[in-house]
Amino acid sequence: MLLWASCMLSGLLVGCGSSPFYAPDQQLGTASHQYPHPVIDYYLDSRSGNRLHVQRHLSSPPNANLVVHFHGNAGNLSKTSEKVVWLVDHGFDVLLFDYSGYGQSSGNASRETLRLDGITFLEHVSALSRPSGQRRILIGTSMGGAVLVDALASSELQTEFDLLVIDSSFDHYSKLARDVISRYPLSYLVAKVAEWTVSDQHAPADQIDKLKAIPLLVAHCQEDGLIPLERGFELFEQAQTAKVFWSMEKCLHARTFTAEHPDNQQLLLEQFELLPPVIMTASQGVGSASQTLK
Repeated sequence: MLLWASCMLSGLLVGCGSSPFYAPDQQLGTASHQYPHPVIDYYLDSRSGNRLHVQRHLSSPPNANLVVHFHGNAGNLSKTSEKVVWLVDHGFDVLLFDYSGYGQSSGNASRETLRLDGITFLEHVSALSRPSGQRRILIGTSMGGAVLVDALASSELQTEFDLLVIDSSFDHYSKLARDVISRYPLSYLVAKVAEWTVSDQHAPADQIDKLKAIPLLVAHCQEDGLIPLERGFELFEQAQTAKVFWSMEKCLHARTFTAEHPDNQQLLLEQFELLPPVIMTASQGVGSASQTLK
């Protein structure tokens, strides 16, 4: 994440690849055979014209529930899987993919490319055979939350899923750029320029109000040193669906549900258990709430 901040600052000053928001990595971390459970790798042709690497982590129960993960702006699926693969031990298959230019996926990363990749992946998931009663849960982490919100709003597939979880994400690209750059010494003017010049096309805050048929959980760590909690809460405020905001204590950026926070993992599992395999609405008793969780 420090690499992202450095790339964003230098990118706005002198240019940084295709975009200062993306830091893809082609080097693999954990290999498929190194996981203690079965893993299936395959490839998917994207609307972007690129070929995407997809990885399915299999749970032991037949007809397992399904978690679909959109990872953040840095690394690749092999280096971000820890955020969700622990769910395999709790009866969930976990489906991961890499955006264009990340890991073993072809092409280059850009906002439009990732948007098309996200739509393609959601279409792919919705076309998979769905056992009776299977819960399908979407999780987007950091930049992945932004990509997921935009793709889901554009795809009109929200009724195919039972819950949307957005972790450590943000509302507007311009405000994110300002907040990240302003952390550097003597960067006030550059941060202001970033806020004025960075495009907010397909910004999550402008898309999330279209998602009225899927319940929403937004989680954000109070001690997030990269994306301020305010950004996540402002995104939550724009949502027009049954929703809850979790303000999490004693965790860092995009580490909300990783192994060092087993209590947070348990809270998420309990939320999943409360979810019936049908779409919930406010009229069914799921309203809007904000909670601070220790």
